[in-house]
Amino acid sequence: MRSKLFHSLLLVLILFTSACQNIEIGIETTPTPSIMPALQPSITPMATATRTPLINTATPTVEPVTYSQSTYGFSFSYPPGWEIQQEKNSITLERDSIDLVMGFKKENEDVSILPVPQPSSTLSQQGSINFLTQTISRGAILSGNNPTAIYFNNGVEIKSGNILFTFFLTPAQQSTINGIDPKIQAEADQIIASFVATFDLTDSPCTDKATFIQDITVLDDTRFSPGENFTKTWMLANSGTCTWTSKYALDFVDGDQMSGKSPQLFTSEVVPGQSIDMSVALTAPASNGTYRGNWMLRNVNGDRFGLGVDGDKPFWVQITVGETSPDIKQTLGEPAFKDTLAGTNNWFLLDTPNTKFSAGENSIILTAASPGQIDEWGISNVPPIQDFYLEVLFVTTEPCAGLDRYGVIFRARDPNQGYVFGFSCDGRYKLYKWDGKSYQAIQEWKNSPHIKSGAGQTNRLGVYAVGNNLKLYANGQLLSEYTDDSFSEGRFGVFIGADETENLQVLLDEAAYWKIGN
Repeated sequence: MRSKLFHSLLLVLILFTSACQNIEIGIETTPTPSIMPALQPSITPMATATRTPLINTATPTVEPVTYSQSTYGFSFSYPPGWEIQQEKNSITLERDSIDLVMGFKKENEDVSILPVPQPSSTLSQQGSINFLTQTISRGAILSGNNPTAIYFNNGVEIKSGNILFTFFLTPAQQSTINGIDPKIQAEADQIIASFVATFDLTDSPCTDKATFIQDITVLDDTRFSPGENFTKTWMLANSGTCTWTSKYALDFVDGDQMSGKSPQLFTSEVVPGQSIDMSVALTAPASNGTYRGNWMLRNVNGDRFGLGVDGDKPFWVQITVGETSPDIKQTLGEPAFKDTLAGTNNWFLLDTPNTKFSAGENSIILTAASPGQIDEWGISNVPPIQDFYLEVLFVTTEPCAGLDRYGVIFRARDPNQGYVFGFSCDGRYKLYKWDGKSYQAIQEWKNSPHIKSGAGQTNRLGVYAVGNNLKLYANGQLLSEYTDDSFSEGRFGVFIGADETENLQVLLDEAAYWKIGN
């Protein structure tokens, strides 16, 4: 009995010891081999925790590439995505079919580094950036709101020490890109701002010089009545290396001052390469004759400067004083036809993807949807006329800028042939002929003080056509006279074309004509 009990207890002890050797409790041990493998119970070990290795998900830092120009003593950095081409006096960085062209030369080098092509129209100012010790402007050529080329410092050379630089951002040759991506522009700004110089930046002081761009108002020999008040405005560019501050001034030099205030302090800062409109209020002298007043600019030290290679030439205002010519309408009597636009029965309301004519309140609204498109016109339903004076009244709306334009087509044999005469929103006029296939200029864009520029203006556009004699008028005053016999008779119509403004609108308010001769 005791022997059986002893053997039972011994068996339980062996089973218990064997089980304990195979249970994991989270401490890694080397198991002792079982002395009774056939009697081991089936026990599932506890699951142990697993660890996931740490992975570095941060974007690796892309270091910019540094370029050094030892001959001219400068360096700069650029992102790896740009491809670089080097020539003696220029470097071109290209990315995504956009070129950043850098020109550089020593002051005494006889080589041109100016951007090609030079801007052919007024640049839209797009802020400024830092370059070495200076602040330089960004001037852009726009298509709609998209920059298609950017001239840093407005395309004018930047002088640092005895080194001259230029920077130009433009689509690469053969590129079909319609605008410059803002990301590309931002990287170009960073490249220019990263410049470091090893030459002496202070070896010469900055220079003051101006470049004449155009007369905004009052062309030479504009006629005024005695005692008539007028405002002369020049567009000038800062082509020196000094910034024109509010302590600079417009200064009368000699000639006829015509009651103009002098000196007249600047109202805003003008950095090198930037342009500014400079205006002075004047009064025509009391006696008939031709009068000219010479003006220059004055810096903070009281030194005068102006135009020319050495910045020592004046710019001027020149007028003729005498009774102005009578308005041509005063010599013609009652018109043979007059439409005050109470209705639209006399007009074809054009409707194309870009241009739309629609009825307004006693007017026809001419709308050009997109800038950069061709002129589009609609012909009136009035029968053809041969010799006549035609006058059409237009009202510009906001905005209206630059070469946004409107006008008439006359002596149109059919809707696709005739003479085209128009005004621009910046006060210019143009005449050309269209034969259905080709454009032929008779008068390219030309300024006139008789055309009221800008938005919210009413202009009377007039055409005198008798035989091959063509005379153009603005607000009753003669602009120019031409001889051309391409078209002798036809109907007339109106046109609109946008150069800068999206959804440009001009109102046609009245149209009339007078028959000349039989």
